[in-house]
Amino acid sequence: MRLSKALEKMAYVKSLDVTDKEAVNKFYTELPAEYGSIDILINSAGLALGMNPSQETDIEDWERMVDTNIKGLLYITRKAIDIMKGQNSGLIINLGSVAGSVPYKGGNVYGATKAFVRQFSRNLRTDLFGTGIKVTNIEPGAAETEFSIVRFKDKQMADDYYKNWRPLKS
Repeated sequence: MRLSKALEKMAYVKSLDVTDKEAVNKFYTELPAEYGSIDILINSAGLALGMNPSQETDIEDWERMVDTNIKGLLYITRKAIDIMKGQNSGLIINLGSVAGSVPYKGGNVYGATKAFVRQFSRNLRTDLFGTGIKVTNIEPGAAETEFSIVRFKDKQMADDYYKNWRPLKS
C-alpha cells in the first residue's frame, strides 16, 4: 500500500542513507517545493550490531552504530529544524530505546547511542522552547523485528535470542 493512500494525503518518500551528510544535505536541497514544509520528523533510523562484551567487539561495529544512531540523527534533525523554525511549528519524534537507560550485557555502544538520543531530545526540547517545535523521544523495549536479524547477522541467532520471553512485535 502506498503511504499517501494509507495517510489519505500526498506523501513524499525517499530512501536515504542518514550517515552520509552530503546525501542528507542533497535530500533537503532537492525536496520538491510542494513538500517544503515539514510538519513531523520521525527519526527512526537505528542500528545495533552484535552482543559481544566491549573487549570483544569489533570497533567498526561501534563506529557504524555511532554513525547511524548519533550522527545520522544529527544530520537529519538539524536541517529539519531550519524548516520548522521558518514555519514556527513542527514535531520531532526520536526513536530511542529502553537500552538508553537500562544497561544489559552486550549492549555497550548501542545503549550509549540511545542514551545520547534521550539526552539530545531533552536538550532539543529546551533549545526549541517557544519556537512552536515540539520534541519527544519514544523508548521501546526489545522488539522482535528484522532489527535483530541485522544485529546478529543471522536469522536463527535472532530467533533464539527471543526464546522464553515476550518481546514487542511489529
